[in-house]
Amino acid sequence: MTQPVSPSKTPVFRSDVLRPLLDLLDVFPTLRMLIGEVLRFLVVLDASQVQAELRWRLGSRRDPCARSALHESIEAGIVIPVAPCWLKTEIEEDLPLIAAELEVPLAKVEEEWEQFETLIRFYPPSETRTTLACPDPKDLPYIQTHDQIRADFIWTRDRHFVEENPPDMSCGIDARLREYARATSVLVGVKVGSGVALLCGFEAIAALTKIITNAIRRMPPSLQVVVGLWAAAFLVHPQSREKILGWLKNGLALVERAKPFLLTVAENFAEATVAAQRAEETIRATIPPLQRTRVPVVVVARQICLRAGEPLSLSEIHSRVLRAGYTTRSQTFSAYLRRVLRTNHEFVEVSVGTWMMRTA
Repeated sequence: MTQPVSPSKTPVFRSDVLRPLLDLLDVFPTLRMLIGEVLRFLVVLDASQVQAELRWRLGSRRDPCARSALHESIEAGIVIPVAPCWLKTEIEEDLPLIAAELEVPLAKVEEEWEQFETLIRFYPPSETRTTLACPDPKDLPYIQTHDQIRADFIWTRDRHFVEENPPDMSCGIDARLREYARATSVLVGVKVGSGVALLCGFEAIAALTKIITNAIRRMPPSLQVVVGLWAAAFLVHPQSREKILGWLKNGLALVERAKPFLLTVAENFAEATVAAQRAEETIRATIPPLQRTRVPVVVVARQICLRAGEPLSLSEIHSRVLRAGYTTRSQTFSAYLRRVLRTNHEFVEVSVGTWMMRTA
């Protein structure tokens, strides 16, 4: 398990803020043009990786607030972990062994497992043939989950499984994912912050201009002339010009006071750009890309609900399915999607028109 590494400089945005920023992309899809592509992986966690996580937390970790690379990548939203319900059985059987091996109270092991379990989204796979090699019968639920949700890869440390199904997570790719999450949080934070600031500024100016213009248009022609003359006189009068210059000077003074912070943001952004590009190159070279063949809408709906981790309305699922690249010419696609959700046991309608994945 890779140890956490403290950054040499405190970034303007921690990796924790990346997830809510990425959630904004679902609320305001137009922000995607500003942000660009962000790597996010839907992965299946197997028991060996969870066991390694627990052993690191209970045996090697010195700072109780430290997070593993996997944990930080999950909280940043770069990794969305999914596991078959069978994982709970496997881990609960191993808890006494971990406690005895590390010589810690069983209650402490159970506490760490309960905390980590909340990060995982559980999926009940159905009995189907698998596309990946299955050297151990215990691997079958993980491979079925991988196939049925079209996960990017299985996050495992089992050597016999890695030999048949890459990537090999022990090569340090978990650290690269964390580096990518940290760098991307700065890039996205700066882009969203500057974009919203500019948008709000333009909106405020446009709104004020519209109000003034509409007010002048409603005036009688004679009053419009008076207002025009008054505005001209205001600009020509020496005291008025001094006030305008004073406002400009105050604005420049504010910019000057903000310069150290703006320089820090600029430095962070430049460093994050290089770090994100370097980490992304390693990640793409290590994790084999999925073959983007057309998949059934039920698979896309599974991915969307698992990524969301919360109930979604039918209209929101509809929108996200289309944004995910699913194409259809049907004029009644929404009704078809509702029928798909209702006829597949893994979806549950938590309230009228609101759906989520069944967890057991």
